[in-house]
Amino acid sequence: MGPRSMAILEIILIALPCLAAQPWLAAPRPPPGANWQFQGVSRGGVTTFAKPSPSGHLFFHGSLYAPGVHISELLAETLDDRHATEWVDKLLEIRSATWSGRRSQAPWGSHVCEDVSFQVFDGPWPVSDREALMHRTLWTTRANKTARLSFEPIEELRSFPVGRNRVRADVSSEFEFVAHGQELGTRISLMGYVDPKGILPVALINLLNKDWAANTIAGLLRKVRRDEVRRLVLRSPLARGACRGVDLSQWGSQVAALASGQSSSWAEWLGFGSFWSAPASVEL
Repeated sequence: MGPRSMAILEIILIALPCLAAQPWLAAPRPPPGANWQFQGVSRGGVTTFAKPSPSGHLFFHGSLYAPGVHISELLAETLDDRHATEWVDKLLEIRSATWSGRRSQAPWGSHVCEDVSFQVFDGPWPVSDREALMHRTLWTTRANKTARLSFEPIEELRSFPVGRNRVRADVSSEFEFVAHGQELGTRISLMGYVDPKGILPVALINLLNKDWAANTIAGLLRKVRRDEVRRLVLRSPLARGACRGVDLSQWGSQVAALASGQSSSWAEWLGFGSFWSAPASVEL
């Protein structure tokens, strides 16, 4: 090794301890709970972690701060079944129904609404399509400007029999949206796992799902940001479904052009009257 190479090596050895001490090189803080392993940061900026479940299927967690996006836009989009196939990866069909089971208890200061969500996902040949039947629950808490949307698998319902040539999978996930208090922006996090059943080995399932959280968050943000006209409507009381009337439009900072008072008249002018016609909002 020549003198030039030795000098370069010495510089690297001296610099390594300094670089290791820099906070921007440290692994991001993991989600609450034990055994989370840092996976990386996606091209879209989503920070991802994973940890094993008792069955061996990995739980995946992704998080991202979205500047310029209001919490009500994100919530309205995730609850809008009519447009879900446009951003949820491999989703073929989604239907909802009234939840007839025991009502969830809302913590003090929170509001809860719930229904049944039936979803069908495309399985690449020769894998059969997968379907999931889930209890969908929304908790909103005004004190910390947080909305949590969970999907938990439920038992068979007569109105949703297993489809022909399909497999009923176990899917569990939860979105959390936290509005920023001083600027227009929302912290998004998503955690969940998928057990597609069938004969696929667990290791292959984990490999296929490793980008699930990052892709789902990225897809949601693309959908929200794609249509500026529709964003006028999204930032309003929810107009459909079990959570109709829930209103997060005043949470966090607002942009004057999209303030709730102006959104209504613009929405009517642009022809969104039927979607906009919500009842008196539920104060949260």
